[in-house]
Amino acid sequence: MCGLTIALESEEVFALKAALTDQIARFEKCMAADPQPEVWESALSASRNVLARLSAA
Repeated sequence: MCGLTIALESEEVFALKAALTDQIARFEKCMAADPQPEVWESALSASRNVLARLSAA
């Protein structure tokens, strides 16, 4: 498995977490309004996974 490691300063991590949290909220609203919400599932899942990894670091 290939991986990419990026060193981030704490304020950058905080900004990324805030942006991802906002993005997740937008995706959830789109899913709720879309007659085919499965279209949003992949993007929502990916955003949640990145946020979880940032939070665990």
